[in-house]
Amino acid sequence: MMWTVQVSRLMALAPVLGSGDLGRMLFALLAGATMLPIALAVMGRSVRSPPWAPVFTSTRCLAWVRARRPQKQWLAAMLSVVLVVVGVAAGTGLYSPALRGWEAIGGVAAGRSWPASVEVRVLDVGQGNAVLVRTPERRALLFDGGPAECDLGGQLRALGVRRLDLVVISHPHADHFAGLLASLRPCRSRRSSTEWRSYRLRDSVAGAAPPASGSPANAETAIKKKDAGEATDYLRLRRKLTTPVAGTSLPLAAIRSWSADSWYDSSAPDRPLTLVRGPEPWSGRGKEPSGDELNAASLVAVLDIGGVGVLIPGDAEADVLGRYDLPPCDLVVVPHHGSRGAVSDRMLARVRPRLAVISVGEDNPFGHPHNEVMSLLGEAVGTVLRTDQVGWVSCKVNGNTMAISTERTLSR
Repeated sequence: MMWTVQVSRLMALAPVLGSGDLGRMLFALLAGATMLPIALAVMGRSVRSPPWAPVFTSTRCLAWVRARRPQKQWLAAMLSVVLVVVGVAAGTGLYSPALRGWEAIGGVAAGRSWPASVEVRVLDVGQGNAVLVRTPERRALLFDGGPAECDLGGQLRALGVRRLDLVVISHPHADHFAGLLASLRPCRSRRSSTEWRSYRLRDSVAGAAPPASGSPANAETAIKKKDAGEATDYLRLRRKLTTPVAGTSLPLAAIRSWSADSWYDSSAPDRPLTLVRGPEPWSGRGKEPSGDELNAASLVAVLDIGGVGVLIPGDAEADVLGRYDLPPCDLVVVPHHGSRGAVSDRMLARVRPRLAVISVGEDNPFGHPHNEVMSLLGEAVGTVLRTDQVGWVSCKVNGNTMAISTERTLSR
């Protein structure tokens, strides 16, 4: 038992490496290995230059080093160790610039494949939601940001997106914005010029009681507090924030992002939610909202792209959508990941979509999408796609036609 305890204490001193730390370590080891032929030449050993090594480790250079090595063996050994250590240290320091350069090259290559027409892409973010819109003017709009572990930043870089011209956060649930928070913190260059959300943010209420120590009363309360707290953290990074009122409509050319025939319309609750900066985000309301209240407060967006309608409702389900004057839409991102009650016969008859996309995680614990929803969609919609089965879904709008492509082919 004592042996186990001592070994555990010793292993606890070792740092826990994340993916970025692991890459830095491997890059440093590669740089040290590059210096190893020179170190061996200083010791008088004859070695071949490795294929990845630079010019200064060529056979001629190594022969020159061997001819001028220190005659004292201990001095040669010490100099060899110093050379390897310098190589490892140089690799550690050069990792971040090298990674940024590689990402820049990848971004340029990805930018060449920028769509020639407006593209609406439902990203594959697992159990969450993120919809990216790219235009021929090389502008980008993002509806929600997915969960924290979805690598939103990597997906945006792969698509050549270096700047978001408009960000819309439907409601403060972490599976709709935490991925945006995770991608913006390490790379501030991916800032957005304007941001819309369905809730307000104000400073802490004077005299608000601090949170009680220990864990919250139940897991549901903990999740809601965590989501709201992360939402306020994210909003501190933003500068241009707007809370649209119900029925807000504007030509998207007004934000220098879209062609003149594209419009953005929004539907929102008459009284948006209010988040408070501080340890108790919902202190301004007197009580925490339920999950259903947060979903019902979603900002519902409608894009009109040259006559092709796109409905992005966040987590607002059929009973909430029935309160809004929604037009017919060709593409619908199914609300709330296809939960029970997400759609209804009346809602589908009113919107009349030709394509429905469900953003959902594989084998998620909520049972999304619900069988009843899949049955309704199968009867009312021509094509139904799920991100857990086909990956991302791209819809390129050209005139009044839509060209649909997916990351993977659905095998049946």
